[in-house]
Amino acid sequence: MSFLKITDPTKREFLVQEYLKTRDKVHKNYITERTGELGAQRELMKLFKPVIEMQKTVARDLAKEITEQVTSALRPITEGAQKAVELAKYPSIQAAETDQDIDISMLILRTVAENYLR
Repeated sequence: MSFLKITDPTKREFLVQEYLKTRDKVHKNYITERTGELGAQRELMKLFKPVIEMQKTVARDLAKEITEQVTSALRPITEGAQKAVELAKYPSIQAAETDQDIDISMLILRTVAENYLR
């Protein structure tokens, strides 16, 4: 420390006190600056809160209006696409429950196939 090199005790004490005062002043300035920024931020929030709230409602209403228009414009397109994609509905094939339901006259099987299928 350079304070220890000063031989005159009064001058050394004076410099130490000035150093401590300067350090405390810098610390206090830093704290007031930080709290002042927080206070300024609070004041800005109070000042602009009505504007922010109004912008939120306007944005919400605008988004709702746009989405309603888009969905109403797309509704016929989606309905047409659904009709185009619909598959033909054929009657389902039902399995024969007994051997009597099978029309044997329609089946012409050879002896090898007849052995495996029966």
